[in-house]
Amino acid sequence: MSGLKGLFGARRRGDGGEHWLSVSDLMAGLMMVFLLISVAFMMNLQNRVEAPMSAERELCDDLRNQLSELEDELGTHFVIGDVEGVDGRSDHGLNCLTVRFPGGEGRFESGSSELTPEFKSTLNRFFPAYLVVLQEWEQGDEGRRVKEVRIEGHTSSVWEGETVERAYFRNMGLSQDRTRSVLEYVQQEVVTSDRNRAWVRERVRAVGFSSSQLVVRGGSEDRDASRRVLFRVATNLEDVLRGVVEGDPVASGGE
Repeated sequence: MSGLKGLFGARRRGDGGEHWLSVSDLMAGLMMVFLLISVAFMMNLQNRVEAPMSAERELCDDLRNQLSELEDELGTHFVIGDVEGVDGRSDHGLNCLTVRFPGGEGRFESGSSELTPEFKSTLNRFFPAYLVVLQEWEQGDEGRRVKEVRIEGHTSSVWEGETVERAYFRNMGLSQDRTRSVLEYVQQEVVTSDRNRAWVRERVRAVGFSSSQLVVRGGSEDRDASRRVLFRVATNLEDVLRGVVEGDPVASGGE
């Protein structure tokens, strides 16, 4: 009896061992297949994400090159990206699509939305070149699109003789009037073709932010730096990336 028991027990142990060895091999094989699929998926996702990112970096480079040439011609300096210190943060990355005009004061008459002759002269040279860069970038690939060019007006927090709250709303009106003046000037005086005027009407917006995005340095407001005019570009990159993540071939630029 003990001999038979030992014999059958040994066999059961042997059968069990062979069975579990087979399952472990199968699991290892499945995990390897899953790993290969995951790597392939991640590489495909990375390639689809990199394409729009590269396209936007290309636009940044084109803007830098064009503005560099204008700087030499005008003897001035354009700032790529907003100034450091906005809401305690520094601007990096895709803020290369933001152009800040130099000079601090001197773009508008004091307390007014009227453009100075110097600012008009700068816009006369800047905006046509700026428009060419944006339109040529769009034509470089069917999926590229400039969704919006936002002319932003920013002010300091002060308005002489007014409370902080009242100053905010006075500056809101001023910043909105100033950006509208810039848009009206470039649309009526700088842009010459009907095609370009239509492009500007479709994409360019004028927005006044008052003192909502102050430039703060060393814990204190930098009033001169807070008073600024920006041209900020938004492309369809966000939509493309969202389409990649959600698997939407239309939003991601696919068929």
